[in-house]
Amino acid sequence: MTKHYTELTGASGDQVQFGPPMIEARELFIGASPKVRVSDRIFTLKRIGPLGFVIAHNEPLHGISDQNLLDAEFIQGEENLLKIIVSPSDPVDEGEIEFLVRGLP
Repeated sequence: MTKHYTELTGASGDQVQFGPPMIEARELFIGASPKVRVSDRIFTLKRIGPLGFVIAHNEPLHGISDQNLLDAEFIQGEENLLKIIVSPSDPVDEGEIEFLVRGLP
């Protein structure tokens, strides 16, 4: 019989991870972390991983957190590095929100 992931034995407590780890943007992009443009607003990239990324925001995200699919662009200076389609996930911490990668435009 197949078990649900919550029934599997293994790590417990803080050692349980439900997905691949995210890397701090400041560690991956030493001194040159790209910004992320979502819905014509530019945010600071905090963490990035294989399934998505986390941005920092200082104000309410009206019109972003309640939409299903959004275009996101990674930019550095005036250069567009990557454009992807994302969907917002639950807020991670105060002032942070996670986006999950859904595909390419």
